[in-house]
Amino acid sequence: PNGQMKPVDHKPRFAFTLTELLVVLTLVAMMLALAIPAMTPLNSAITLTNAGEQMHNLLSNARLQAIQNNSAVEVRFYDLAKSTDDDDIVQVVQAVQKNADDEPIEIQTVRFKPLVGISREPELTSFYQSSRQDQIMEGLAKAALPDDENADWIGFRFRPDGSCRLPDEKWFLTLV
Repeated sequence: PNGQMKPVDHKPRFAFTLTELLVVLTLVAMMLALAIPAMTPLNSAITLTNAGEQMHNLLSNARLQAIQNNSAVEVRFYDLAKSTDDDDIVQVVQAVQKNADDEPIEIQTVRFKPLVGISREPELTSFYQSSRQDQIMEGLAKAALPDDENADWIGFRFRPDGSCRLPDEKWFLTLV
């Protein structure tokens, strides 16, 4: 009331306005919408890499067990197409060793995630080439695969010295 104006408080403010907050949230939502589809191929690549590591570990372990136990170890690729309706891939691979009664004892089993497995196409996996069918072993799962005892398998055997029965020519498999 003495005629003087009050000084204006020019302190800096430390809060966001509602408009600023909505703009930032909109930008974050748009960036996420663009980033999520780019993650799908990355997830597929990670899944295939993990499957490859599982196969490598199974083969290394099977060979090591053959040498350690001085006994052959079979690596079996199971045909579960009858129960899964998936003719294109092998989803279960198993290393087994036979006991004194010639019964298989599981050493390690790899079950790939759905839609991931070893291709059955002859040009992608050499086990399925007709010219090589006489060089592989075949059988019925029986007790080695309790959840599907009627599954057929093909495979090869690591000998007690770590070598395998496969000829020296190039053998390969492809994970898809």
